[in-house]
Amino acid sequence: MRKLTWGLMFCLSTMAIAEEGEIRLINAKKPVKCGPLNDVFNGIQKIYGESPTWNSKNDIGPPNGTTVALFQNKKTGSWTLLEFDSETACFLATGVNEPTI
Repeated sequence: MRKLTWGLMFCLSTMAIAEEGEIRLINAKKPVKCGPLNDVFNGIQKIYGESPTWNSKNDIGPPNGTTVALFQNKKTGSWTLLEFDSETACFLATGVNEPTI
């Protein structure tokens, strides 16, 4: 019974956090590779044969925000996720064979 009570209390406290809309965030120290925008764009298109398939404005960034874009090579299954502004592009993630959600 004691385990059930603690479990129920945990679930209720978790629901309360979700209802309040809280997301606990930390500043992570993740090494990110960046380069000049044109060099990065041309490089992933030339070397990996990837082209942009999706992009969206990112409101979390410099004063003007940034853009996040997904580049893919449909034949090989490779993909690259970039974040960039007007001058610099940074690699957020890369992989092969994108998962279907």
